[in-house]
Amino acid sequence: MDSKNRIITLICSWLLIFSAYASVLCVSPILNLITQEFGLTASEAGLLFSAPIITLAIIAFVGGFLGDMIGPHKTAGLGAILLSLSAFLRGVSPNFSILFILSLIVGIGWGFIFPNLPKLVKLWFMNRFVGTATGIYSTGVFAGGTLVLAITMPIVFPIVGSWRGVYYFWGAIAFIIAIIWWSLAREPSSSRGSELLSSQVLKSSFGAVLRNKYIWIVAVFFALAANVTFYIIIGWFPTFFIQKGISEASSGILTSVVTLAGIPAVFLIPFASDRVGLRKPFLWVSCLIAAVSFLGIIYTPFILDFILMGVLGITLTATYVMSLFLPLELVRPAYSGTASGIVISVGYIGGALGPIIAGYLKDSTGTLTSTIILLAVLMLISMLLIFFIPETGCRKKA
Repeated sequence: MDSKNRIITLICSWLLIFSAYASVLCVSPILNLITQEFGLTASEAGLLFSAPIITLAIIAFVGGFLGDMIGPHKTAGLGAILLSLSAFLRGVSPNFSILFILSLIVGIGWGFIFPNLPKLVKLWFMNRFVGTATGIYSTGVFAGGTLVLAITMPIVFPIVGSWRGVYYFWGAIAFIIAIIWWSLAREPSSSRGSELLSSQVLKSSFGAVLRNKYIWIVAVFFALAANVTFYIIIGWFPTFFIQKGISEASSGILTSVVTLAGIPAVFLIPFASDRVGLRKPFLWVSCLIAAVSFLGIIYTPFILDFILMGVLGITLTATYVMSLFLPLELVRPAYSGTASGIVISVGYIGGALGPIIAGYLKDSTGTLTSTIILLAVLMLISMLLIFFIPETGCRKKA
């Protein structure tokens, strides 16, 4: 029975992360339509995309801590209901202010969901298979992002007829998945109550996580190696490739290679890490290869850019997905939600700041080359950070 519940919960986790990312990213294809209807400036339109990310960065720590209090299933379920309802209600927004507020609430729900899925997977799969399980459900991130961008305008929009209908469509799917989560997802029966924090240990648990220097190292690593890099790539690399002389259409396709290469890598690299029983080599090697690839992109011709973007997709996916389960292996299970929340909060602060820093460097230098060099330097710094944390794989030394 436990094996059946384990598989069902993993499937539900995939669906939940899929619906969360689809609900957040569905604004991208319809942003121009919203801008025209409400007469928004470019900065205001950009806020609609960044609002959930900003809220996630603020709320993830609270969501993880709440998961330690009442359990990851309940907390993620509350987040799913909050996210789906606010995502759906964006369609009735009478003005920009209401739409912006609802977009922030979507991020609150996201912040309740995101830090608790790693904790739940940890409870079900323990150390030996936690990397593989995390990789499996994390493919929902890439599937949600890819599908919503691919089908929203050519398929969904003609059916629903407006940008409001797009919000209704993806919000309704998120609500259905929230109901599925409440009905089918489970926590291991042995963990219920035994690993939840009581009011008597709140202060000590909070302090224990905050004092764990390894959690903060992983948090900074997640920010630099996964989020700053990813959001700069998504936000600015099409412009960079255009500056290299590549057409607008080709620059978009070239940038998408990163996410496409990440789909198999998000499962295969954690699986390989579980099989080998080591974490650190996969991380520092990925950072080193990514640094070299960033520098190479500055000088390589168009054909080689495809290869290097694929390499970046694989290596950056490794840093992303492994950062999600490293906190679980650095603290006791009762504190893992709080630890994940810290890592995700710090990481997505990096995601929010990365494109802003890149824009500043572009304004200062007139080119994005300095930004690419900065990304290479950040990957080398991230590589060094890995040497300051203990090995957490099953082959770790006594």
